[in-house]
Amino acid sequence: MGVEAEHLNDSRLGRVLDQLYEYGVSLLFLKIACVMAKCFGIKISNAHIDGTSLSVHGKYLKSVEGEQSSVENILSLEEESEPVAININHGYSRDHRADLKQFTLSLLTTGEEGIPLFMQVGDGNELDQNAFPKMIQEFQSQWLGEQPEVYVMDAAFYTEKNLKQCSESIKQK
Repeated sequence: MGVEAEHLNDSRLGRVLDQLYEYGVSLLFLKIACVMAKCFGIKISNAHIDGTSLSVHGKYLKSVEGEQSSVENILSLEEESEPVAININHGYSRDHRADLKQFTLSLLTTGEEGIPLFMQVGDGNELDQNAFPKMIQEFQSQWLGEQPEVYVMDAAFYTEKNLKQCSESIKQK
């Protein structure tokens, strides 16, 4: 019997997306990457981390300064107990488009091969220096395979606070 055309509709897609959100997209991504790393014998002696911002186009509903945006208000009315996952807002634009709202995406990959192992989506104004330490800790706590010995990332990470915070967890094997 299998999957038939009438099984694929907007309602089903919506339910699947809701289930993915509830489970955790980053966690699912990590579990798939872990299985693939074991299956293909990928060595993870070093990891590379980088982040980017993704701009979004559209009509922005105006909001009063310091209050939730109109979109966030609508979302909170629909699901009062559900928090908004990320804030799509103005931040440092790598595209030099300060007029567009954005969100951030950070990715941890294997060194030489560049195979993605972990991803994290963040607020539009989240700085790499704040996102990277949290990302390393989350990756280490959830990754079931061999831990990287070296993490390579841009200079944004290298602050005294971040080095102290991550020095012990990175040394552990």
